[in-house]
Amino acid sequence: MTEPTIYNIYWHSGYGRDYVATTNNLEKWLEENNSLREGEGSEPECLDDFVIEEADSYIYKNEGVRRYFYDGKEVN
Repeated sequence: MTEPTIYNIYWHSGYGRDYVATTNNLEKWLEENNSLREGEGSEPECLDDFVIEEADSYIYKNEGVRRYFYDGKEVN
């Protein structure tokens, strides 16, 4: 199994960049982000509204043990 690509998401404000989130699925994150904003009466955001960078990730596993998690649940 290949490691997922991990992304850091930043909001570009007038004061620089503010960290928002880290995810391996940009589309799912955007969907959830917009669903949380619905109650605020805000317009939906798009990925172009953010600064997105691929993160340098170093994921180590114990030899012989492989455990993968997605959304807080273990998956194989």
